[in-house]
Amino acid sequence: MSAALVRTRSFSAWTLVAGLALLAAAPLRAADIYDAAVRHAGRSADDLKRDSLDHPAEVLRLAGIEPGMYVADFLAANRLPNVEHQLVDLNHLSLPAGSLDAVLVIKVYHDLYWVDTDKKNWPDVDPREVLDTLVKALKPGGTLLLVDHSAKPESGSSAASPLHRIDESFARKDFESRALKVVATSNVLRRPDDPRTQISYKGPALGKTDRFVIVFRKGG
Repeated sequence: MSAALVRTRSFSAWTLVAGLALLAAAPLRAADIYDAAVRHAGRSADDLKRDSLDHPAEVLRLAGIEPGMYVADFLAANRLPNVEHQLVDLNHLSLPAGSLDAVLVIKVYHDLYWVDTDKKNWPDVDPREVLDTLVKALKPGGTLLLVDHSAKPESGSSAASPLHRIDESFARKDFESRALKVVATSNVLRRPDDPRTQISYKGPALGKTDRFVIVFRKGG
């Protein structure tokens, strides 16, 4: 299990880290640092292929990620030059309190509630401990960006194991209970045609799930 700690020296690196999926086109406007990051020549072919669905500049703009910030991309891969990659025990995260400007939790929050019955692919995780540690690691005024696959309303965390999805209202309350305030949401990942009954990462739902996007801010 891994987390990536990033000092955002440039936005080109963050574009690679994000791996987000957004579906609506932005209105016409002058190009900014987020658009410039997406156009960076160093991005991989795989990243470029996802842009028609992901619109990474929009999500970075929504979260307010800026150069010079210290950001944790929770459960990120090791493929970027300005990333300190750490393999960690999720139940014993070593993130210093108040050390991060932002945390990205992109399509992995539901995994904290996933129970692997044979224990071969995923250990038992205490989601309360993990979330408490992530929130404590945020500086006052820091932001947490949450993106995940929507489960049916009022399903709580019950869809995490069978479908790799989670209920948006449950997620919002989970973070709000830790003194985080919702400061932004977006409907750009919404897919009204998604029945929310299929597993999120393969088969007919792959790339077609309804997803929620929420930005939280820590008080202080």
